[in-house]
Amino acid sequence: MQAYLSQHLSYREIGKRLNVSHSSISRELKRHTINGTYEPSVAQRHAQHQRHYAAKSHLIGLPVSHEWIYGYVQRDKRQGGKLYKHLRHNSRRYRKKTIEVSRKLIVPECINFTVYSLHKLSHVDG
Repeated sequence: MQAYLSQHLSYREIGKRLNVSHSSISRELKRHTINGTYEPSVAQRHAQHQRHYAAKSHLIGLPVSHEWIYGYVQRDKRQGGKLYKHLRHNSRRYRKKTIEVSRKLIVPECINFTVYSLHKLSHVDG
């Protein structure tokens, strides 16, 4: 990425060449720019640190991810267990808030122009 920056390419062009979003390029530069200069060594150290600590828990003597924990809880629930009751949201799924279709604006006594045009044309021909 530093080579592309030295060629004065835009974030969008760098993103296209690296096959990532231009917003990812922007965030990466914002996070790892020190005194106006992008520091790839800092970015690499940060990435390695994040990768090392990705598995946060050690429940069974091995690194355990949150996906593994939720899978374990789901299997327990299917077998009649009650572990799911201790989850923060009791396994309720997130529902996106959407605008109801019934809130559309309805204009009283509106004219359907297709029907109106056909009606006028029939009177003109006759």
